[in-house]
Amino acid sequence: MPVKDRRRHYPSDLTDAQWELIKHLLPRARCGGRPRSTDIRQVVCGILYLVSTGGAWRYLPNDFPPWKTVYHYYRTWSFAGVWRLIHEELKRMSREAAGKRADPTYLIIDSQSVRAQSGEKLGYDGFKRVRGRKRQIVVDTLGFVHGVHIHRANLSDNKEAELLLEKLPQKLVGKIQVLSADLGYRGAFEEKCKIKFGFYPLIGRRENTGQGRRKTTQEKKEWARSRPLIEQPKRWIVERTFAWFNGYRRLNRDYEKSVLSSETMIYLGMTQLMMRRQQRKSL
Repeated sequence: MPVKDRRRHYPSDLTDAQWELIKHLLPRARCGGRPRSTDIRQVVCGILYLVSTGGAWRYLPNDFPPWKTVYHYYRTWSFAGVWRLIHEELKRMSREAAGKRADPTYLIIDSQSVRAQSGEKLGYDGFKRVRGRKRQIVVDTLGFVHGVHIHRANLSDNKEAELLLEKLPQKLVGKIQVLSADLGYRGAFEEKCKIKFGFYPLIGRRENTGQGRRKTTQEKKEWARSRPLIEQPKRWIVERTFAWFNGYRRLNRDYEKSVLSSETMIYLGMTQLMMRRQQRKSL
C-alpha cells in the first residue's frame, strides 16, 4: 500500500487562499530541458518558515524541498525583484481593501539599529550601543512599507535617508504631500526633501528653556505664539511597523550576509503579514 503524505503542517504554511493571491506573480519554469519537478508552493512555504522561525537554511526541516533548492529560488528571485513585486501587489490590495488609494500621500520615515554578527556593511551605533546595521524604512499611515535602505549602524540617519528617497518609485514621488520625520532628520535631509518633493519634511521640534528643564504652561503658550508647534500624531505608526518585525524571528536581528538579503527578509515578513490580513477579510 502506498504511504500517505505525512508532511507536517506549520503555522507559516500558505493556505489555499493565500497561495491563490501570489501564485500568478511567481516566474514560470523555463521552456525546454527537464520539466520542473519542484513544488513551488512548498518552496515558498519553506522560505516563510525561515522568516517566521529565524532558523538557518541548513536546518530547514525535511518536510520541505532540499534546503539548497529552497535557497536557490530565494536567491534567484531576490536578484530578479520577485519578492518586491509580490510585496507591492499585496500592498496595493491591502490599501484598497482598507478604503485607501493605491498610492499614499502621507509617508513616515524612521530608522532602527539591529545587531548583526557578520556580513557586509557593519558598524557600531554609539548612541544605541548596537553593533550591526541600521534599517531605514518609509511607511504609510497603515504601517505598510514603501521603501527600505540598509546601511552601517554608525552612519547618520540624515545622510543615508537621502539614498532611501532615491529608491522610492517615481510614480509615488509625485503624489506624496507630507513626509513625517523625527529630530534626527534635521539639516541636509530637509533640503533634499525640498528639492525632491517641493516641501520640507514635517519634523516636530521639542524646545527646552535652556535651563535644563521643560517649559511651564505659560512658557509653552508664549513660545507657541512666536513659533507654532508642529504636532505629529502619526509618528507612532512607523514604531508599530518596527514592532511587527518582532513577530518574525528572522527580523529580530540581522542574520543576513548581504544587504540585499536583509531588505528581502523585511519584504517577506510584510508579505506574510498582508496575506494573513487579506485572508481574514475574505472570511
